[in-house]
Amino acid sequence: MRTSSGVTSLISLESADGVHLTAVHIPARHPSEIAIVLVPGFSGWSQKPGVARASAVLAEFGDVLQVDLRGHGRSGGETTLADREVLDVDAAVAYARTLGFPHVITIGFSMGGAAVMRHAGLVGEELHGHRLQHPSDALVCVSTGSVWFQRDTRPMRRLHWLVLTRLGRVVARRAFKVRVDPAGWGLEPLSPLDAARRLKVPLLLVQGDSDSYVRAEHGYALSEAAAGPVEFWMEPGFGHAEEAAEPALLRRIGAALPGLLRMTKPPKGA
Repeated sequence: MRTSSGVTSLISLESADGVHLTAVHIPARHPSEIAIVLVPGFSGWSQKPGVARASAVLAEFGDVLQVDLRGHGRSGGETTLADREVLDVDAAVAYARTLGFPHVITIGFSMGGAAVMRHAGLVGEELHGHRLQHPSDALVCVSTGSVWFQRDTRPMRRLHWLVLTRLGRVVARRAFKVRVDPAGWGLEPLSPLDAARRLKVPLLLVQGDSDSYVRAEHGYALSEAAAGPVEFWMEPGFGHAEEAAEPALLRRIGAALPGLLRMTKPPKGA
């Protein structure tokens, strides 16, 4: 078991492609064997209420390293909508390993869920010329879409306008404080669904039946595709990502982490 110093601190990281990242290290409030890398969704960063609440509650179960993804908060760069953000996750996991805990678990919300899913599926490979070198021991994806370009809900159509149009990117910067890479994607990145098919570590999926952004079928699709051990929670009344995650749900997620690490994939037909 590890017991931290108890002092919350601001951490500077650098991704493999040279983007300056800022993370907040929140020590565990109780002895723990787990370090948690918390990755927010689009427009989420350390000063957003939902992100701050998730970080504070999950610190009851392990040290939390909450990273502001590129283009968000105090971090540099521009968001690429879970493409190069995988390099941000890799840098955060690398730092979390230095804390001395036996286990590191990534927890991603919405776009952050896509980033941690892709990180787990691609670790050991090169992404944009940089090898992903720091695997997590398990991952949790909350309110995560399974495929790109989903426009089946009004909020997702609005999000596409924000990132794909010049005016939308201006609005994203001014209203949501998010800097979007105007170059977009060269090649379409590996989707969360295809990344799930590559997983070797345990996965907990959490989806709400009242999510206005991501329909329930995305959670079912990811659960069915996962190659490693998987647990799927369909939460009645739960909306979208960290802003909708109440402390009770966050505590259930935190309490499930030790069991997640012990999960094994059942034999076919079980």
